[in-house]
Amino acid sequence: MIDLEDFTPLVECIQASKEEEDKEAFYQKQLLALREQFQKELERVRREAYRKGFEEGVKKASAELEKRFSKELNQVKRSYEERLSSLSVNIDSLVEELNGSLSQVQNNFLEAVSEALVELLSFLYIDPSNAPFVKEKLQELLEEFKDEPLLTVEVGKGLAEHVTGEFVKVNPELGDNDFRVKFKEFTVESSLREKINLVRDELKREAKKAAQV
Repeated sequence: MIDLEDFTPLVECIQASKEEEDKEAFYQKQLLALREQFQKELERVRREAYRKGFEEGVKKASAELEKRFSKELNQVKRSYEERLSSLSVNIDSLVEELNGSLSQVQNNFLEAVSEALVELLSFLYIDPSNAPFVKEKLQELLEEFKDEPLLTVEVGKGLAEHVTGEFVKVNPELGDNDFRVKFKEFTVESSLREKINLVRDELKREAKKAAQV
């Protein structure tokens, strides 16, 4: 009579192998999702850099993002492989830890994108070579509201030599390439800090959406 208990080691080996394959498939799925997210956010950075003068900034920001992404990804991979080497690790615990690591990578990545966008916005409004561009936008604004009574045009120090006129005065509290136009009924202001805060708020909203998926 055949003793079925003799096959117990073989059955356990097959089960362990199947469990390892399931873990590997789950890990590959997580990595693909992370890579897709990276490509999506990187493309968003490129779209933000719409001006020709931003090409160098995009290359620098892209290289930095790729470097940080690769580093974070390798850390997750090493951590996963160490746990995968021991089949005694509980699969639920492993999944929970992996999700936590991926969540941390996501947060770090979004922070890197935020920093890159801040750098690009700073380049647009602070770099002296962009003063003529800001002047052009200011002139378009004045033309659009030419029928409104104009009180003052306050400009930062960087715009002072490019924008002159009866209503123009330098405001040292403004950024170099910022301006504030006061009409009788309303005020229009270009503020770097305000734009950076808007970008950061948008990134936070996107992060919450991603966390809920």
